[in-house]
Amino acid sequence: LYYELIATQVLSMALAMMLSFCINLSSFHMPSAIFFVVSAYSMSIYCILGTILEFGYDQVYETICNVTWYELSGDQRKLFGFLLRESQYPHNIQILGVMSLSVRTALQIVKLIYSVSMMM
Repeated sequence: LYYELIATQVLSMALAMMLSFCINLSSFHMPSAIFFVVSAYSMSIYCILGTILEFGYDQVYETICNVTWYELSGDQRKLFGFLLRESQYPHNIQILGVMSLSVRTALQIVKLIYSVSMMM
């Protein structure tokens, strides 16, 4: 539902981090250093929430797999089959349909920012 908004927030914070990092490379500028920290915090909040969502889906899947399905009635087995099918394909938040929103993605973005900044 909010994939475009989240992708815009994360990418704009990444761009802000890169610009403030480049400004601080040439000479130390206190407002841009503070802006860098605020941008990194904002981006990390979104990425941490994405990671929490992924762990939540994993916990739900493990809980569903631990159900003793052979003790269920016929109607409950049908519902269990539906739950098992749906839990095998979790809905993760994607950034521009390319990468999932997680702390791993934040680390990749920070590495990219550092690489681009060092080339400038």
